[in-house]
Amino acid sequence: NKLPAYRGITDTDITKAKQLLADAGYESGLKALWITRRAAAYDKETVAVMGSQLRKIGVTLTFRDVTYPGEWVQTLREGKFDITHGPYISAMYDPDDYLQSYTSGGVNNYSGINSAEIDALYQKQTTTTDPVARKKLVDEMQIKVADLAPGMVTWHVKYWAAAWPEVRNYTGPGRLRDNLTFVDVWLAR
Repeated sequence: NKLPAYRGITDTDITKAKQLLADAGYESGLKALWITRRAAAYDKETVAVMGSQLRKIGVTLTFRDVTYPGEWVQTLREGKFDITHGPYISAMYDPDDYLQSYTSGGVNNYSGINSAEIDALYQKQTTTTDPVARKKLVDEMQIKVADLAPGMVTWHVKYWAAAWPEVRNYTGPGRLRDNLTFVDVWLAR
């Protein structure tokens, strides 16, 4: 499966998007509150671009700038927003980390999904050792999440860690936020 090349937004796309909004009950357009993180300069650039794109289909955004992580996390937990974006660091090599965000008790379940079926699939995939069977469970869970989740991943940044053989006592992060202190790392030269 190969994604098509980006072709830009067409008038047909805009017409279809407006129709989807109308079908959802927003014939006169939609007003939404977007929570942004005060200290993140790239948030301003992102919301400016997204805001101009969404205006074309009748979505008007208002912005509330909050501190990160304090106000931002609290606002998400309370559900006092319509749109937001922000960092979510997860280990992509194992689905447990990012899929917990869609379980009923997940600490990052800002979407508010509460599904016994998704919870059961999550639990089952965490204990399944056969890779093929586990992938099938993860795929099934992701499809169910996609039907319920009021959000999407808009971009993903990869971070790589590497070290020369002379670098000692560095094992590399299991996850991006692991092993970020280098007190015990040294160079054998």
